[in-house]
Amino acid sequence: MPGTIANAVLPGGGSTLRNAYTIGLFTLLYMFMYVDRNILNLLLESIKKDFALSDTVLALIAGFGFSFFHTVLGFPAARWADKGDRRIIITLSAALWSGMTLLCGLVQNGLQLALARIGVGIGEATTPVLHSILSDQSTKDTRARVMAILMLGGPLAALFCYPIVGWFDQHYGWRHAFVVAGVPGLVVGALVWLTFRDKAREAARKGVERHGRDAPSLRETLRYLFNTPTFLLTAAGYVVSQIGIIGFTTWAPAYLRRIHDMSAGSAGASFGVATGLLGIAGGLSGAYLLQRSNRHGDKWKLLWPAIATFLAGPAMILTIVVQSTSVTLFGMGAVAFCVAFKFGPIIAANQSVSRPRMRAMSSSIQGFAASLIAIGGGPLLAGAVSDALRPSMGDDSLKGAFIVCAIFTVVGSTLLFLAARSVERDIRRAEAV
Repeated sequence: MPGTIANAVLPGGGSTLRNAYTIGLFTLLYMFMYVDRNILNLLLESIKKDFALSDTVLALIAGFGFSFFHTVLGFPAARWADKGDRRIIITLSAALWSGMTLLCGLVQNGLQLALARIGVGIGEATTPVLHSILSDQSTKDTRARVMAILMLGGPLAALFCYPIVGWFDQHYGWRHAFVVAGVPGLVVGALVWLTFRDKAREAARKGVERHGRDAPSLRETLRYLFNTPTFLLTAAGYVVSQIGIIGFTTWAPAYLRRIHDMSAGSAGASFGVATGLLGIAGGLSGAYLLQRSNRHGDKWKLLWPAIATFLAGPAMILTIVVQSTSVTLFGMGAVAFCVAFKFGPIIAANQSVSRPRMRAMSSSIQGFAASLIAIGGGPLLAGAVSDALRPSMGDDSLKGAFIVCAIFTVVGSTLLFLAARSVERDIRRAEAV
């Protein structure tokens, strides 16, 4: 892995060793960010019993409780990132989201839990900063590989952290699980402050001093991005598919407990291992295929993730049509494979069609739609469908919700196929600075 990382970055952004360290550090940070963002999914059943909440209310807390302020503050955070000290932004955000995760373990009712989740969402509004730093360190041909490595933080979190969260939930209660999840982010955030140096931004500032150029205005940035077809179609395809994917993954652990009678510890461990191992395989496969496809044109930067997004739909259906627990876990793992496969290339494609000092804002706009619509709406859609079907289907109501989620992934993949038609032209336009 270190050799792969070292080869994926530009010497101009600093030494290859320092760049490799930066990618490794940010992947670790994203891993704990992912845990704190998604830990509530593993604990929904336990919290439901303690607070006597419906699936719809739980979905509002898991989705909109996190996403609204995450979305609102994403734009100023991105603007700050395009102009200011990105090390400070990352350190402060890690402290905030980790601290609010700790606070989730102290809440006494659903309202307090929702407020604490809002705090987690505010802290994680700075995700585009990671994208902009790593994009500055890479080329258009290596950017997808770098982003795929970063996004491995998700399946790594599932593999190593989900079993621990589930074990604490079962043996000590869900409150202790929140506390255990919140501490690592504080440690890694401190490491960023102590050891990270933003060489790419320092070089950019020297360029401004020499040539008198600064970051484009917000109006100029928005005008450019909204006149870029690839950006619009890719963002739309990403958001629509994520409605289905986030809706599915939010309720998957609850499905294992309701339908397959798993304990909290067993559900966390089984779901974590299945999605973690296949997610890592998906991320590495995506990075490899994208690298091999460079010779065939930039359109494959979106064709491969479009194919993977489409296949996530049938994988969701597989989890509900076969009664075997092993097959269900394989289907959940297959969804994780497809998601990890597509994440890096989609992020990289939108970074590549954006000009350098617009990249944090580009990521923020995509994140804005994903947070407000997908993270907020996906769990709510699945939860509402489940509640609507419960009178007639009982605990099987989640199966109907998963069918709806699968439809969204297929529609999203169609938009990504359309985006592939213009990506080569839009990359050339972004590079003609």
